[in-house]
Amino acid sequence: MKNTILLCLGLSLILFAGCNNKQKVSGHVTFPDGEAVPGGTLYFTSDSFMGRAAVRADGTFDVTSLKTNDGLPPGTYKVYLVGCYAADDGTVTDDSSPARTMKSTTHKGPNGEKLSDTVALEKPPTPLVHPRFWSAETTPLTFEVPGEKTFDFTVERFPENGK
Repeated sequence: MKNTILLCLGLSLILFAGCNNKQKVSGHVTFPDGEAVPGGTLYFTSDSFMGRAAVRADGTFDVTSLKTNDGLPPGTYKVYLVGCYAADDGTVTDDSSPARTMKSTTHKGPNGEKLSDTVALEKPPTPLVHPRFWSAETTPLTFEVPGEKTFDFTVERFPENGK
């Protein structure tokens, strides 16, 4: 029993020490023509750790793991991007759920009362990024920590959105 407790304590200290040895990581995501990827969430996954980063409208990001913008501990990470869609109204969204394919409208009823209707959008949100970048199993992107603190990379457009 004593050995088990000591083993657990030792492993906890190793994990805690690894979490304190993080490197801040930021960067920029673009399409091949240099245009910024305007949204989505990046995931950085290793065998033992995961971080994420919200991609801003200008394509920039800062990696968060346990605390905001705290970076990643040493390791090799697969990097994938999810949730970057063009909505029917021209906006960029990270949501392709069925609820996102509906639109609420308000109008006045025959007696001047406010009425609401929910209508289907003409088309659901369209992915902007090629599917090969949507999962850790298919992405060609990797990142090494320690190493560069800035990770600038290019992703291909979804085939129907190519320019």
